[in-house]
Amino acid sequence: MGGVIGDFGLPEVARVILDDDRAALGMDREACLLHLLFQRSLAVRDEGPGFDGPRSRKNGR
Repeated sequence: MGGVIGDFGLPEVARVILDDDRAALGMDREACLLHLLFQRSLAVRDEGPGFDGPRSRKNGR
């Protein structure tokens, strides 16, 4: 994948870091994206929806 679909508009440095992590995990991009979404679902389950958003109490608002 390339361009916006493959890189999601991320800065080059972020893309490189995430691609290195994905390779170390032995995942393709789709599996890695699903892994990240699953990890987010666990955080939302534990912390509640929008826990890290701009209006969250943890961010001082």
